[in-house]
Amino acid sequence: MQHYREHIGADDFRTFPRQLDGKARSRHHAEYAGWHRSACWNGRRFDRFPEYIVRAQSLDDVAHSIDFARAHGLSVSVRGSGHSYAGCFLRDAGLLLDLSALDRIEIDAEAGTASVQPGVGARRLSAALAPHGLAFPTGHGGEVGLSGFLLGGGLGINFRAWGDISAFSVRAVDLIDADGACCAPAPNNTRSCSGPRAAAGRGCFSPRSASTCNAGRCRPASPRARIAANWRASAS
Repeated sequence: MQHYREHIGADDFRTFPRQLDGKARSRHHAEYAGWHRSACWNGRRFDRFPEYIVRAQSLDDVAHSIDFARAHGLSVSVRGSGHSYAGCFLRDAGLLLDLSALDRIEIDAEAGTASVQPGVGARRLSAALAPHGLAFPTGHGGEVGLSGFLLGGGLGINFRAWGDISAFSVRAVDLIDADGACCAPAPNNTRSCSGPRAAAGRGCFSPRSASTCNAGRCRPASPRARIAANWRASAS
């Protein structure tokens, strides 16, 4: 994506939100300040202000937002659940793409997998897996989003008991690239993108639209885990 800045007319921005299932707010909108304050889970205030905030309600919203940003030379930052102590997703100028409303969970109990969208948090995933006798080593807080947690490697609860860090249990990832195109897993379990887009690393822009993870059978809690659970229950 080119990072040059073009003037964005009022008509351009009036047209853009009409393409969305969700909502978009510019810095000049009355609701912008409230959206900005509530973006970070810990209530910290940051003096970094995106020019636009988009609260996506669908994958089409993600694609439309990327197209709008590309057409006007805006950089894009992505918010999953907002569980970043430093509010890393807040950037001056540009467009903040909020994916927290994309929170669908699909469980395949027979295959032992869970497909989750980026807004899904640890508590909701655990609750969805439990009736099937399944579990996944999530983050240490119930509101920690799976998107950022897995991108950071996934040092989750009891991850050593499950064999390794949680990211190693990711079976497939659906991405939307900088051209606004969806890259879904191919049958051979690789991305169906070719060329440079198939690579990932520093400078790679690809919002994650869904992750499919292996879920394991529930195991008896260790004595240390039971003590910690009892302590949390008594503290609440």
